[in-house]
Amino acid sequence: MIVAPLHSAYSKREEEEEEEIDTMNTQMGNALPSEKLDRNNFASWEYKMHQYLVGQGYWTYIKGAHEDQPGLKIPEYVTWEQAASRVLYCLATCVHDHMLSHIRDAKTPKEAWENLKKIFTANTSARVLEAADC
Repeated sequence: MIVAPLHSAYSKREEEEEEEIDTMNTQMGNALPSEKLDRNNFASWEYKMHQYLVGQGYWTYIKGAHEDQPGLKIPEYVTWEQAASRVLYCLATCVHDHMLSHIRDAKTPKEAWENLKKIFTANTSARVLEAADC
């Protein structure tokens, strides 16, 4: 009957589309935001990094939920350290090299994020005040 081949063709096409979507999601899900932080783009950089880190399941490290290192429990500490290092790597990769000094000594991802936020939020506020004086 004609129904079987149509069904088979439809299933094959659906399968191919699903595989294509999975591939695209995998590629996009692992890609860091391409915009590097500079003195003029903190708001857009912050938004993109926030979305990326939430999507990867790492935003809790920025919020400080995992700030207390697990201590002497070696397996949990290794897991914490690996995930925290991934977040710090994401941040370091998405800033210009001359800005690494702002996050290099941070002990946690939250501390690194807060350092950047403090510096660039202050710079933005200063520019707004400077523009208002003109």
